[in-house]
Amino acid sequence: MSTRSQPLCIGMINIFIQINGDITLNPDSSHLASWIILWHNQHSIFVYLPNHQNTIGSLPGTLSKTLIPFLRAPQTFMHCGPGGAWIENCQSNPTQTLFVEGGFMTDTKDPCSSQKPNLALMFFTWYSNILFIIESFQKQEFKLEMPKEYDCNSHSQCQLCTPTFLTSKSIPPSYPALFSLNSKQKLIQLPSGSDLPMMTPANSIIQTPLLPHQKTGLAILWDQEIPNGQSSCNLWATSPPGSTFNARHIITNKVISSFKSLLTNTPLGGLLVDGMGLGKIIQAIALIGTSKERLITNLQHSMTTLLNYQLAI
Repeated sequence: MSTRSQPLCIGMINIFIQINGDITLNPDSSHLASWIILWHNQHSIFVYLPNHQNTIGSLPGTLSKTLIPFLRAPQTFMHCGPGGAWIENCQSNPTQTLFVEGGFMTDTKDPCSSQKPNLALMFFTWYSNILFIIESFQKQEFKLEMPKEYDCNSHSQCQLCTPTFLTSKSIPPSYPALFSLNSKQKLIQLPSGSDLPMMTPANSIIQTPLLPHQKTGLAILWDQEIPNGQSSCNLWATSPPGSTFNARHIITNKVISSFKSLLTNTPLGGLLVDGMGLGKIIQAIALIGTSKERLITNLQHSMTTLLNYQLAI
């Protein structure tokens, strides 16, 4: 059967949810404890167990918000075991539909796992929807993982989507490249030591002045770490419209909800500090950049610079 006419497994997400009330999972093995049932309204997705009338928990709000637009199951209740009936009923209108298989995974060696179990959600959709759905997951910072073991016979004959498609160039990377290989132009554009913004004065115990290249390196790092900084290599990414936060740090994934409460020049990430070197690679660039007047003057006659560093660099 063609993969374009049959849903494909596009990946899975593992999350933890807190069990409501006194419901206890009693797995008979260290693997799958129970299939789940999902029910959703306009705002939330609730988790049920077969033979239980009351909800036992709900999916995180951001994940619910991402999934709800795609849940076009024929019934309000979605039995999240192997989905043959769901696939047959949706064949006539597969646009923007997403099927979810889910189950609780518990560890019999961990007595607390029955109260905060790992919920494994596996997602299926048609070929034409894959790119759009994956991009929607990425906008909310959810990364789909490929299952380590997958048997299509256990999933209504749905094949596993090939990793080559998921890593297509049409899907944007998680974060942009921070530095270009066009090193000469980058060095010319580096801020000079005088461009270091005003900062809170250091404690009086710190009296060691910064060398010119250290000050330049600090200016580079400082501007990268300011959410509204002017650096072309800024480490803060602006969130898409409608998100619950305004910016996300692309390295630490820290999110902030408002710029208004921030001091203008307050870094919120983590400055790369190595003693007073402030990072050997940055300092190597800054050391060359502090001599950029000579670099510009002699650009046509520049020679290779040998930098001798430790082998670990």
